[in-house]
Amino acid sequence: MNPVLIVILRWLHIIPAAIAVGGLIFMRFVLPAALRPLPDEQSREVFLRARRIFKIMLHASILFLIISGVINSIRLYPQYVQHRPLAIALWHTHMFLAVIVFIISFWSLAGKEPPKSQKAAATVNVILLLLLIAVSSTLQYVRQRAISDSATATAGSP
Repeated sequence: MNPVLIVILRWLHIIPAAIAVGGLIFMRFVLPAALRPLPDEQSREVFLRARRIFKIMLHASILFLIISGVINSIRLYPQYVQHRPLAIALWHTHMFLAVIVFIISFWSLAGKEPPKSQKAAATVNVILLLLLIAVSSTLQYVRQRAISDSATATAGSP
């Protein structure tokens, strides 16, 4: 695959992930704290406006994550198979957590009004997203270590 396309796909995965994580942390922890001093009616109006904008950004981010994730998975799957069982287990965990986060996100952002358990759902999603980042970075480490090990073995052969 073209190296420029690989870099573009990487950025199309990292930027939406950053938007999702940062946006969720902002919506769950920062915005509610900032709205506390405002009157209830004004606070609710600002929250609902911010939620609507976040919803649009998150849906676009999820679309880019799915597209770039599918292409990256197809491209990297031979490496995962080569380094099983760890790489395969991490890849499946990454996919499973992503699906759970997407479902919670779609459910909690559906409709004009947030569900009653919106704070709990957002907190769970923050935790799952942080876990997802840990799994993803570990998977990348496994891939990079395998490349590094193979380069070292090749350099050491006569």
